Amino acid sequence: MLKILSGLIAPTSGEARVLGFDPFQRPIEFRRKIALVMGQKAQLWWDLPAVDAFDLLRAIYDIPTPIYKERLHTLATLLDVTKHLNTQIRRLSLGERMKMELIGALIHWPNVIFLDEPTIGLDILAAHKLREFLKEFNRLEKATIILTSHNMEDIEKLCSRVLIMRTGEIIYDGTANGLTEKGECRLRVRLMQSPTVDELAHVTGLAPSAIFLQNKGPEAAAGDDDEDDHKPIFFTLKYDNIVAILQKIMTTYTIINMGIEEPSLENVIQRLFQ
Repeated sequence: MLKILSGLIAPTSGEARVLGFDPFQRPIEFRRKIALVMGQKAQLWWDLPAVDAFDLLRAIYDIPTPIYKERLHTLATLLDVTKHLNTQIRRLSLGERMKMELIGALIHWPNVIFLDEPTIGLDILAAHKLREFLKEFNRLEKATIILTSHNMEDIEKLCSRVLIMRTGEIIYDGTANGLTEKGECRLRVRLMQSPTVDELAHVTGLAPSAIFLQNKGPEAAAGDDDEDDHKPIFFTLKYDNIVAILQKIMTTYTIINMGIEEPSLENVIQRLFQ
């Protein structure tokens, strides 16, 4: 999708318009107003110090020197990389290289920024700093940021609007909070028995896609007995249905313990694709 919107490839059907332009025509005025950053692809020259790479971009975009220096200072300060500007790109850590890639992409002050997996491969601290920078740049410059990511934290922290696509069709268009604010919860139950998903669906009347069997792991609740080998079972349902579902479960199975959890964004999206 980002390759279509940025003009790298043409749509196979329909039409794409960005800022009033046909992206695939790639007019100079359009290219001056956009930026594309792909987390796994570098646009800067690895053998050059970062500042020399930026100076080359200044010449390409014909940015007046005083404006260029002011922008470089602003971006380097926001990203906390001033001390690395004279370091060869290849000698920087992945997190620092990604910051330099962002500076290179933003030095011409684009109106629309396309980001493809910007935090991929970054450690927790580097990813956090990158998100904070993007929020601050968006606040200061009012630039539109279009982001694709498999990292749910990127979406939760950055996006005011979320579009979810499946095989070319939009299946959700709204806020990130809207995905998890539908009155739903996750009921976590551990049973003496070991029923299958189909058996649980038959007993509870829930769809199999609303039932998830989890082996012991990160989703097992804190406080569960480590010696208890019974799998946690998660039911996604409306809050109003909790009592009725528990009553149905207890007619057939013996409950060891239970709890109620807020569904994560990842859980909700997983259900949309089931």
